[in-house]
Amino acid sequence: GKGGNGYVRISKPYYDPRIGTISYANSTIPGSGILAASYPIKVPGQSPVRLGSISVETPMGDIKAGAGGFMQVDLNGNANKDAAITLQAGSTDLDGTVHKGSILAAGSGVIGDQVNLKATGDITGLVLAKGDLSISAAQNVNVVAIGQGAVNVKSDSGNVSGTIVGVGAVTVAGANIDANVVTG
Repeated sequence: GKGGNGYVRISKPYYDPRIGTISYANSTIPGSGILAASYPIKVPGQSPVRLGSISVETPMGDIKAGAGGFMQVDLNGNANKDAAITLQAGSTDLDGTVHKGSILAAGSGVIGDQVNLKATGDITGLVLAKGDLSISAAQNVNVVAIGQGAVNVKSDSGNVSGTIVGVGAVTVAGANIDANVVTG
């Protein structure tokens, strides 16, 4: 993607009981990358669509957010509290074999309601959560992470660096912690 430069035009047909014919709700949804968005216009006779979740797993590789990123956008003000972005890079076989996978969230990063990131490698980049935020890496964590709920950042055997901000409780754990941590 091209970050914030992208958009999608949507035309949603619906039956309009006021005039007795099919009408169209036309809208433009901004963004690029992997995006979950609620429909921005109230459509007569229909309940507002709630914001969906995003889940990406790469059992044997990396997740690269790049310029487009991962984003949840509530365009109709009807966001549900359980919408989440869940990214899991890498895996561990039953015999203990680790398939390394890192999450690289440079550029647009990861922006969502509830955000959960887990990797058998490193996690780097920008992560924003309207609610709770959980980051867990087997190796290093180097992020700018901001959450309005509880924020948990953990590195099993590596360093935790960057800036970590939480409105709720903030928990940071790692072999070496040199992150700026702000609670409020």
